[in-house]
Amino acid sequence: MNANNAPDLIADLLTLVSRGSLSVAAGEAQPQAAARYPAQQVRTAFDAGLGPLLHRVWSQDHLGALDPFGDWLRAARLTALVRHGNAVAVALEVIDACASLGVPVTLLKGISISEQHYPTGELRPMGDVDLLVPTPMAATVEVALKDAGYQARTDPLPADGHHGAPLYEPRQQVWVEVHTALFDRKSGLHGTTLFSPQQIAAWSVASTFQDRHVLRLRDELQLVYLACSWVRDMSMQQVRPSFVLQLFDALLLLKSSGAALDWPGLIAMLDNEKATASVLLMLSYLVARGWYPAAAPILPQLAAKQSMLGPSELTGLHWILDRYLLREQEGARLAGHWQATIAFNTLYAPGGSLGKWLQVPWNLLFPPSLAERYRLGFHWARVTRRWKRRTHADQDP
Repeated sequence: MNANNAPDLIADLLTLVSRGSLSVAAGEAQPQAAARYPAQQVRTAFDAGLGPLLHRVWSQDHLGALDPFGDWLRAARLTALVRHGNAVAVALEVIDACASLGVPVTLLKGISISEQHYPTGELRPMGDVDLLVPTPMAATVEVALKDAGYQARTDPLPADGHHGAPLYEPRQQVWVEVHTALFDRKSGLHGTTLFSPQQIAAWSVASTFQDRHVLRLRDELQLVYLACSWVRDMSMQQVRPSFVLQLFDALLLLKSSGAALDWPGLIAMLDNEKATASVLLMLSYLVARGWYPAAAPILPQLAAKQSMLGPSELTGLHWILDRYLLREQEGARLAGHWQATIAFNTLYAPGGSLGKWLQVPWNLLFPPSLAERYRLGFHWARVTRRWKRRTHADQDP
């Protein structure tokens, strides 16, 4: 099969989410002709953390026909079940420790959204457990966790960091980050009320997690947080398929919230231009790909509240997302991601459209800083090593 003419597996999974097709259990879902996808696309989806979701949408019998990926995806689901169970156990331990100290806890990222908006929690992989506590109480919580056997990472953290040293729970093998803010001071997302403690408190709601009392961000602020984290992660760590998870998060959140989402309130809270541009990019992409057309009416309002992204920048950024976020081609894995990230960062910046487009080829030839060149080159070397290992592995997914 010609890979260039093949369907996009990750895009098709997002289409299933947009249609609500994840509400059925594994074995009941309509098979999506798994054999029509090239093995490389299945590998890419797996690397992006979508193995358990693939297992869900393809029936058990159909998986058996995808040798060797049937056993591979079944193993991915079992692994995800164990890892999610470990993460939940650690989250409960931390929540209980905070409760004994009288410290309110707000769930963030995967540990919150996996249990709230995914059909089953293991479908949403997470690298660690992220929790937000009031700044004056963070040190007390960290001391209590260390006393309970959690081990702190020893490498230094930046002074303006938004969480303490990550803590490792050795029995469950889970990392925990105790946040005091949603973003660090260098993110460009501070200086306004958007992510201030007062705004977070106003846009948080009482909730439960496994029968424990916790706080969660309201869907409106959660969506803004997702969009800003998504763009920031891609700009700092390359545009690559692993960051498609935030699109699944946002789409499932939007589908779950439906008409109850307070769009006027969301737009009113956006007093940071960089955050507004992030929300505009995420929603415009979901609309352009037909995954959430209901957001189309608010795009002009978002566009009017910022000057970073015009129609031409959005077109270019959508193209980069199509090529490097949804599908990882052989050439992209070797060299293209760092180039895409430089182009992404150039277009996603203040300034006029023409000037930014003229800067793209220059920045590709001469990266903006030595630090940028080193950071992206490091990731390029890591991806190259991974490709070489796969090339020499005999049918090792």
